[in-house]
Amino acid sequence: MNKLGLSTIVATLLLILMTLVLAGIVWSVVTKITKDNLAKSQSCFEIFDKVKLDESYTCYNVTSNELYISLSVKEIDVDEVTIGVSSNGETKSFKISKTGAYVQYVRYYNNTANVALPAKNSGVAYVYDFGAAFGTTDFPDSVEVAPMVNGNQCETSSSIQEIGSC
Repeated sequence: MNKLGLSTIVATLLLILMTLVLAGIVWSVVTKITKDNLAKSQSCFEIFDKVKLDESYTCYNVTSNELYISLSVKEIDVDEVTIGVSSNGETKSFKISKTGAYVQYVRYYNNTANVALPAKNSGVAYVYDFGAAFGTTDFPDSVEVAPMVNGNQCETSSSIQEIGSC
């Protein structure tokens, strides 16, 4: 029997086996990375038209220098939202979470200081002390909201570019 021919076959089989093992390792790593990124993007994909500013009730009170912000949440679980208010090229933002907490310059319309997100399929009106936050009596330019869903910060879901007066 030819021992040299047999060792060539064994070496070839070992190379094929190592290649298959390496391909399996690469496949499992790529699959995990893809699944993680897909889960993040899917949580934000679901928010379209479900976290909105209500243009009819979002307005600026010139007398009190307060911005009234009406926010509604449809059938989606939101961890928190970041609300950004802009005036003369400057933007200030604040976060409102599910649990009631004090947020500087923000209160409910009924003067309650600790604010929280509205429950599913409901809305709420907040009062933002625009004059104190910006130190000006200028008119706000815009307001936007960006939700956080399943621990992932999403892009802006709703914005109002022209804020009317109350």
